[in-house]
Amino acid sequence: LHHKRVSKSSYNCILERVQKRLSNWKTKNLSFAGRITLSKAVLSSIPMYAMQTVMLPGSICDKVDQLCRSFL
Repeated sequence: LHHKRVSKSSYNCILERVQKRLSNWKTKNLSFAGRITLSKAVLSSIPMYAMQTVMLPGSICDKVDQLCRSFL
C-alpha cells in the first residue's frame, strides 16, 4: 500500500529486479534461443505482479522492454 502519490520512482524496484536478473545472466554463455526464452519467461513475469493491481506507467513498461532488447 502506498501512503503518498504514486510516481515513476515508486516502481524503480521493478527495473532494479530486471537489471539484477540480466546482470546474472550476462556472465553465463547463452545461445540466442536461450536468451529469448529467458527474457520471455522470466523478465516478462517480473512486472506482472504489480500490474495485477495497478496500471504501470508507460515509461516503466518501455524501460523494461528496452532492457530486454538490449539483452538480446
